[in-house]
Amino acid sequence: MRRVVLALVALVAVAAPVTVAAAPANAANNPPCMSRAEFKKIHVGMNPTRIKAIVGSSGRLTMNAGWTKIRQWKHCGSMFGLGQVSYTGGHVNNKLMI
Repeated sequence: MRRVVLALVALVAVAAPVTVAAAPANAANNPPCMSRAEFKKIHVGMNPTRIKAIVGSSGRLTMNAGWTKIRQWKHCGSMFGLGQVSYTGGHVNNKLMI
């Protein structure tokens, strides 16, 4: 519960529009956004390289506080939605899709 609250606080603090660019190799077959199916493939403990391979882009870095980083992607199926993944020590510790 505490992680969800922290993720929501971070989300509110970063209410700016989300823009990301896909890697050229992935641009043709994978849009620079996170789908619900891609979100479901992400699990606690994964590293950022694995997430990039799943989603097709690195996302937008919205918080960088030493060991903790948060990245966001626009939601492919929604005009206002987003997917968020937080990392601690280089591994996923939480994820959120709105």
